[in-house]
Amino acid sequence: MKTTIITPTTGAPELRQACISMARQMQPAQHLIVIDGRKTADHYSMYELTMGILDSVYAYAGAHGLTYKPVVMQLPWNTGRGRMNGHRIYAAAAQLVETPYFAMLDQDNAFMPSWVQRMEMALHDPVLAFVTCRRRVYKQDLQTFIAMDTQESIGRSKHGYLLYDTSTWLMRTETMRKFMPAMIVPQIGDRALTEAVYELPHQHIADYYGTLYRAPENLYDFFGGFK
Repeated sequence: MKTTIITPTTGAPELRQACISMARQMQPAQHLIVIDGRKTADHYSMYELTMGILDSVYAYAGAHGLTYKPVVMQLPWNTGRGRMNGHRIYAAAAQLVETPYFAMLDQDNAFMPSWVQRMEMALHDPVLAFVTCRRRVYKQDLQTFIAMDTQESIGRSKHGYLLYDTSTWLMRTETMRKFMPAMIVPQIGDRALTEAVYELPHQHIADYYGTLYRAPENLYDFFGGFK
């Protein structure tokens, strides 16, 4: 396998769809799931929640003739406080993986089945440090389609600053290792990483909407305007 995909999780129900999207990949990749601490805010075991979700995914994979064997590890404390949202895990994981390519899949997003295959094909060009794709925007159920993201996933956010959603990236692992300090800038890790690497050779695959994104409820109308 050429790619390791990292998913930090608190055992949220949305993780199931992220994992199913990994099980359905046409091109296999290593999926590293990092449980971010021991207890949720309401004192449920993150490990038990996560493993319950994975049992459901294993059943789905078996019923559909799919092979899904993620690697699961648990941290003894939570690293996502203060809106870090898995950023410290992504930064640290870059030092741990052994594949040449590195990707970040938030627990509430998912990939199209062709994501790994299409992105690896693009990054095969040795000149490139990373590639990005566009997003399909859904409501919180990740079933109700809102729009193809023709604006915010091309490097400019609704606020005007540089921003690629990190769940749309495939990077060379060596690139992430070099620039990982940007990922742990409090509250703006994804934006800081974008700004740090934006001038490196990269490709935005404008015709590939490969990442499924759950829009916050207060942004349904904003994304709906992209139609």
